[in-house]
Amino acid sequence: MNSREARLIFASGIGWTFDAMDVLLLSYILVAASHELGLTKGDEGLVILANNVGMLIGAFLFGWLADLWGRRRTFMLTLALYSVGVGLTAFASSASDLAAIRLFTGLGLGGELPVAASLVSELSPPDRRGRNVVLLESFWSVGAILAAAVAYFVFPGFGWRAPLLALSAVALYALAIRATLPESPSGYASGTLPGPGP
Repeated sequence: MNSREARLIFASGIGWTFDAMDVLLLSYILVAASHELGLTKGDEGLVILANNVGMLIGAFLFGWLADLWGRRRTFMLTLALYSVGVGLTAFASSASDLAAIRLFTGLGLGGELPVAASLVSELSPPDRRGRNVVLLESFWSVGAILAAAVAYFVFPGFGWRAPLLALSAVALYALAIRATLPESPSGYASGTLPGPGP
């Protein structure tokens, strides 16, 4: 693997890590916020449903936009939505607030996965394409471990709101890293972007 491929997988994998953290942290957040927000089991189910519906819509919407606008631009937009959504989650004051915010956040989460996989696949050499996509997907395990660590070590001392604000800020930093990635060939082929330089 050369440095270009390593940077591609790392910059893309950060997004997968955040996706995993967010999806798995949601269950911990519901437990931590249950008493404070007065959540019932029905409320918790509604929040999870809203998050999953957002992910479903996001996967279709941003998959389509990636063909229209290019992979890289759409890739960055999904992470920006995630960052904003996680930050807003920290300010939820009711079950309805939380459900609406998670629907919004789910758009970015759902859009992230297919767009990231497409970008890594299209920018990888054919003989290493499958391996690189699998390496990308391995970042999900990293996110799962980090989610459990945050819930176990951070939530008890700092509550559930402050860590979400920190995650939002870190996601913005990851957005800057993503800005260094090139566009995929299909992005230029869409006709909505200028061709690559010489």
